[in-house]
Amino acid sequence: MALVRERRHQQGLRLSLPPLPAADFLQQSHYTALLSAIGPTSPDIESLSDLERLSVIGHGNGGTVYKVRNRKSSSVYALKVLRFDQNTAIRHQAACEAEILKRVDSQFVVKCFAVFDTIGGELCFVMEHMERGSLYDELRVRANLPEDVISGIARSVLRGLQYLHGKQIVHGDIKPSNLLINGKGEVKIADFGVSKIVVGTRNAYDTFMGTCAYMSPERVDPERWNGGNADGFVGDIWSLGVVVL
Repeated sequence: MALVRERRHQQGLRLSLPPLPAADFLQQSHYTALLSAIGPTSPDIESLSDLERLSVIGHGNGGTVYKVRNRKSSSVYALKVLRFDQNTAIRHQAACEAEILKRVDSQFVVKCFAVFDTIGGELCFVMEHMERGSLYDELRVRANLPEDVISGIARSVLRGLQYLHGKQIVHGDIKPSNLLINGKGEVKIADFGVSKIVVGTRNAYDTFMGTCAYMSPERVDPERWNGGNADGFVGDIWSLGVVVL
């Protein structure tokens, strides 16, 4: 945070930093990371056959995201399809992602309407469609965002992290490409592919998965910064600070 304030001073920014939400970021709650049942959570979607694929939104991390339309209601969604082959570790992490998405319901987190486990071994997430893509896409078009826009983005992501941390969920990969924007200009947190549900009172996030450029020092160099005890909640806030810079 000291670095954030130093950079703000150098750039002559005028707006104050958005206030932290009042709720406790370390609120205690107990969750299991085991996916017990996968199925639709929206009455609008009963099976994958209800969805018509319209176009490809993007690729990455062993999967593809499609823009799809419900054949019955004409509602538009994003369909994230993950393929695993024989990699049980990746499949387990995807199951954890599905479990997390089924537990969250916040206006600051991209909504998941249904999760399907196919016979072919694919895991399919029916997600809220974010029409304007990611913050990364926005920055490619507009290299410099106005200060009030940056402040608004930070405030929305902080509120999303407040909600997730209150449920003991560490995101682990906050970066521009994982912050999506809908048609109203609202920014929401997405992609829980490396996220973790912290069990009990232990806040450590002991995984090296994520994006190095946005990681906190103790995750990048654990030997130097005592990374064995890295606090995942604090790491998410650090990553947001890098995004804001």
